[in-house]
Amino acid sequence: MESVGSTIRRTLGASLVVALLVAAMAFYRTAPDQPSQSAPSQSAPSQSPTSSADTNELPSGPGTTEPGILLVAAPGASGSVDVSEVVLLSSPRSTIDMRPPDLARAGGAFTGTTPFASMVQITAHDQPVVLPGGRVDRPISVDLDQPARRFEIRYVLNDAVVRSQPSTVGRALAGIMPLTAGVPGDLPVAIAITGDAVRNLTCPSLEFAQRTCATGALPRLRVNVNLPRSEALAIVQLDLVRP
Repeated sequence: MESVGSTIRRTLGASLVVALLVAAMAFYRTAPDQPSQSAPSQSAPSQSPTSSADTNELPSGPGTTEPGILLVAAPGASGSVDVSEVVLLSSPRSTIDMRPPDLARAGGAFTGTTPFASMVQITAHDQPVVLPGGRVDRPISVDLDQPARRFEIRYVLNDAVVRSQPSTVGRALAGIMPLTAGVPGDLPVAIAITGDAVRNLTCPSLEFAQRTCATGALPRLRVNVNLPRSEALAIVQLDLVRP
């Protein structure tokens, strides 16, 4: 018999992905300034909506209609970050590899952080994939019943938010990068950020003049280029509630 805890986790996971994908749809339909170029050697997403689950829902581009990752993150005012990754690969794989974000390149403010993912929910072939414990705090591989090109990962990102000091009370920074690992370093990643706590975002892997990489309008922003997986890191400025 299924435990109450398992039922709650599954329900929360379903609610999380619906909320994040709705946010992604809203962003792509309302953002006034879609990206017109990508980071070197990467192609930018088009503006037509599509989806892995419903081709009329999500935007075309990385993770949906071409190989890549569509990452949608929703930082909350309490410091946690709800994340959904829609992944499309060029060829099927029999495992899904994941590892916690490495925020070393995010700057000294993140020194000492140990980001990890909890409440991890994985879907491939429209079926749930079991991850014992639902947690990724070290590199991990999950076997699939059959090879898949497309899969989705939903989770809560923890210990990736640091308060800015000295700064305005409640001001903080969040380091956002994909959990998906074991893919080509040049696999393009499209990143969208949504939430009332969001104020701005930057991309430390880009050339200095391009690091202010936000497009869109609050509370929905996105990185204005597709970033290669090896450099897919966004730093989000937030306003948090007082501790």
